[in-house]
Amino acid sequence: MYKLLAAVKQLGIFTFFVTLSAADMKWTDTIIVITRQQGKSMSKEEVVIEKLETKDYTSLNHLLKDSNISPQEYKSALELSKRGKLIIYKRNPTEIQINSYNKHLLRAWEANLDVQYCLDPYACIAYMVAYITKDEREMSQILQAVSNEANTLDFKSSMKKCASAFFNAREVSAQEAVYRLLSFPLFKSNFSTVYVPADRPEKRICLLKPISSVKDKEDEDEDVYQTSILDRYAARPTKLENLCLAKFSIWYTYDNSKKK
Repeated sequence: MYKLLAAVKQLGIFTFFVTLSAADMKWTDTIIVITRQQGKSMSKEEVVIEKLETKDYTSLNHLLKDSNISPQEYKSALELSKRGKLIIYKRNPTEIQINSYNKHLLRAWEANLDVQYCLDPYACIAYMVAYITKDEREMSQILQAVSNEANTLDFKSSMKKCASAFFNAREVSAQEAVYRLLSFPLFKSNFSTVYVPADRPEKRICLLKPISSVKDKEDEDEDVYQTSILDRYAARPTKLENLCLAKFSIWYTYDNSKKK
């Protein structure tokens, strides 16, 4: 979510929101691979593609006339919306089941896709975050049962048992299972984000250093926190004194491998 919010603030609002559906059992190349594994051979021309169902009404005027609705009444009805601003595309009745699409993406993807013009980028972010974090009812029940069984254990053992139950009983789609088995990345991004604590000093959260690096320190020694990006910015070289915090955070990264 933070990456998406950062993208909006740095790059501007989204223009289009594209939803892609997987049709792995209908993709031509997939069918050809499966048939080859079964000892058969099929060309792309031999893969059967179902024809689209045709509709009776070929024009909007024909539909409005049969429905006894005037064009003005139809336009007035389109102006009413419960969800704020909407874009209504000009369509023929035969196209009401067709999502907005890009012909080049459609040829490349060979599956259902939906292209929507973004009027509210934050609504898009909320939708994506809600979709990828939607609850799994069965998983919740399993974790609840494991949590009840682990009441007599200490906190660490209880968390280990819950984590084990989560990883061993979580439901995944066939696509995710294949990606995990083949060690494919589950997502890719062409940009990265850097977290910069912008709260007041008394409200900032600091990370503790590893126990191995502080175990030999005196009890009164307060040098127990890791160096933050604000600390590194404050200690920047003189030649970078005119560089703002945002650019410093983006252009320079801390390399642990060169630590002496």
